[in-house]
Amino acid sequence: MKRQPYYVDYHTHNYRCGHAVGELREYIEQAIAIGFHEIGLSDHLPLFHIPDERKLPQITMEQHELDDYVEEACKLKDEYKGQIDVKVGIEADYVPGWEEYLQRELLRYPYDYVLGSVHFIDEWDHSDSRCVNQWEGKDIAEVYREYYALIQAAAKSKLFDSIAHVDVIKRYNHRPEEDISDFVQKTFQVIKDSGVCVEVNTSGEFMPVKEMFPAKDILTLCQQLDIPLTIGSDSHSPSRVGTNIKRMYSELQEMGFAEIMGFTERKRYPILIKG
Repeated sequence: MKRQPYYVDYHTHNYRCGHAVGELREYIEQAIAIGFHEIGLSDHLPLFHIPDERKLPQITMEQHELDDYVEEACKLKDEYKGQIDVKVGIEADYVPGWEEYLQRELLRYPYDYVLGSVHFIDEWDHSDSRCVNQWEGKDIAEVYREYYALIQAAAKSKLFDSIAHVDVIKRYNHRPEEDISDFVQKTFQVIKDSGVCVEVNTSGEFMPVKEMFPAKDILTLCQQLDIPLTIGSDSHSPSRVGTNIKRMYSELQEMGFAEIMGFTERKRYPILIKG
């Protein structure tokens, strides 16, 4: 049990993904500078389900960069031992039909944790600003159902330690007029039954939706279902490391949460957020 005040940030990126800036070392140094105790390195796993000719550039690192990413992260973990606990992680997309491939890929490296994401519905990256026009003409409620069905499948797959930005489908403020609360409730029951964590991701406040991932009503649902949480800034530049995480600790306390989860070698442990 890690005792308060003990601050962690389990979601960061770096220059390799193409849409972030900064070296891994810069993210670690910033975490030290702001008084954090753990920093998770979690860049995007190379995209695997879209052929190169249809793939948008600057979404993830390329396959040939993965070895270097993990090797550098592991070396930095050793180098900074005693100053800060560096966690070697990865953010991987859940894509139905690719579970066996993804499992093999994840077992190749000594990750401390794996974040699971659903950025894609088929080949549509609903979270990419270059693809936002593809919302036009779609039934928003049906898109939400498709998205949350993929979240359910991701949780059931047991491939991931935590589901990142679990309601990122709202990023560009597309909201269903139809009530889909029953479907959302079912999704989080599946998450609970699967034993996977849900990530509190502070980046949403800087996006068009101007709201945390997940929303407060979903966090309340997580609290009611006793779903464990992780936390991360989803920082894409070193200056964003830890953004709003200390404030979020206080808000989680007010909602009745007593702890979040940390990971080492894919095994989780509790971190108290209040004394």
